[in-house]
Amino acid sequence: MALGIAERLVAEETLKMTICERCNTQEDTLVVRVFSKFFVASIMFFAFKKRVHIECISCKRMEKSIDSFPKRTQDRIEAVVGDAKHPWYLYSGYVIFFIIILISLVSK
Repeated sequence: MALGIAERLVAEETLKMTICERCNTQEDTLVVRVFSKFFVASIMFFAFKKRVHIECISCKRMEKSIDSFPKRTQDRIEAVVGDAKHPWYLYSGYVIFFIIILISLVSK
């Protein structure tokens, strides 16, 4: 039985008209990757969180928090994270768990 926490890339987007304030070289160098974190219990998946990873492809800066960016850039990163959705099958654990509870209540 597999048990543990896993991640899957659900979105990757280059921020348009945004400059990395560390290298200030050119626009469109910040790449935002959004990962879906989920708990795995055998064949059941339980999505519970998104993780963000921001990288400047010019200076190789890597950040896991949006707090180190200006407010305008933070808003654009939050938009990418908001648009990224967990895959539908990562909710299967909740559905299976609900059906088991429902069947046990009805059978009594």
